[in-house]
Amino acid sequence: MPETQTLLFNAGTGLTIVCKLFGLNSDTVVATATAVERTNDKNRYAVAFTDVPAGAYRLNGFVSNVGGFANEVYDLTLSTATFYPRDEAAATSLDAAGVRAAVGLASANLDTQLSAINAKTQLITTDTVFVTVDRVAGSTITMHYSESTTATVPLDEDTTSLTLRFVVENSDQLDVLVIENANITRTASNFTVAITTAVTATLGQYRWALRDITGGINRLIEGGVLQVISAANKDA
Repeated sequence: MPETQTLLFNAGTGLTIVCKLFGLNSDTVVATATAVERTNDKNRYAVAFTDVPAGAYRLNGFVSNVGGFANEVYDLTLSTATFYPRDEAAATSLDAAGVRAAVGLASANLDTQLSAINAKTQLITTDTVFVTVDRVAGSTITMHYSESTTATVPLDEDTTSLTLRFVVENSDQLDVLVIENANITRTASNFTVAITTAVTATLGQYRWALRDITGGINRLIEGGVLQVISAANKDA
């Protein structure tokens, strides 16, 4: 019997999202299907594929041929089941006793994650507790009104040898911020860009994309939502 693999993800409500499934670090489309928004759980979409071989895949969601409305990584098995993005799957996994498992500690990035946890625990003293701001969750970058700071986004592709371009667009698909290769810092597993008041001067949601423009191509590497939210600030 065919195996139906249902993938869940978040995106803006009321969209018709065509989902393309890629192997990690691949430009080949493995499967294509249209997502359906949940009836009551708005902003939550499900897309069903059939008999996709077990493995790790990147899902890119397109609206009117524009990508980046959803960009998540999944670990699929060849079975009829529901699958969650890696960050959600790690956060909601249960062990055999029904107890919530530690986030991500069973993954291949154990040393990296433990180092990150250790770095944050070093900020805790007997007198003071510092709360750090996580700018990135999955494919969503969160900034605060009127700030100018950097955001570091994890990648499943090594881009250190590529020529990159980072673009932020508003709902009218107009460029709000464009950062070229020279101003994009990257490692084998992430990239860092400075988000300025060109974006954060206005509250709301934008789309962002990281593109490979090496040799004149224009390939989407990663994309998602950039949201600007309010936070306490001194009045002018």
